[in-house]
Amino acid sequence: MTGHLAERLDAFVDGELDTVALHEAELHLASCAVCSRQVASRRALSGVIRGSLPRFTAPESVTRMPVTRTPVTRRPWMGLAAAVALIAAAGIGGYDIGRRQADASGMREAVVSSHIRSLLASHLTDVTSSDRHTVKPWFTGVLDFAPTVVDLSAQGFPLIGGRLDYIAGHRVPALVYTRNRHVINLFQWPTTRGDVPIGSSVDNGYNVLHWVTDHTEYWMISDLNDAELRQCAVLIH
Repeated sequence: MTGHLAERLDAFVDGELDTVALHEAELHLASCAVCSRQVASRRALSGVIRGSLPRFTAPESVTRMPVTRTPVTRRPWMGLAAAVALIAAAGIGGYDIGRRQADASGMREAVVSSHIRSLLASHLTDVTSSDRHTVKPWFTGVLDFAPTVVDLSAQGFPLIGGRLDYIAGHRVPALVYTRNRHVINLFQWPTTRGDVPIGSSVDNGYNVLHWVTDHTEYWMISDLNDAELRQCAVLIH
């Protein structure tokens, strides 16, 4: 990797690069095995560190705070209670992106951009395999949740692998399926939202499907026709 990109390698791994810098880095990584190994090594190390960090539980004095206090003494505790509630909500892994994304069209644009970026950079997969038992474990250590990986080869939507992507500043898994040479990107993350039926839209000429089931939010995108794309979504749903 050139010196300029080498300085941004950690930022790339942490998902801190802007769209232009990220695109440049991915173009380089697509053709540089040495740098790709460095990225994989950093991601593995990050997973080990996260897995070894201690987890702390808020003391009972905080979680069971009295509610009858004077206005002068209550305000600081109310702020702390709000912080504790925020930490509790983050227990879902901090991935409730859809809940925090006020503009649904903005989220759709984000997944479309990620889909296009993966095609332009020829970086569809970090792990290339049609075996879900190979693809799913690959995400262990780089994500705080286990993605749903379904083998749809028999139904005509073969899995070709997966990669780590970035949506709204968060690491998310991207599973890659194909259908008659059409690439299908499937993004997913945990959410506190209730179930949402499969909905479709079109952005930049791509068909986009979105749904929520079992507290997992899904976005699927492809230039495949809407009927066949929806068939794929129903099989995963």
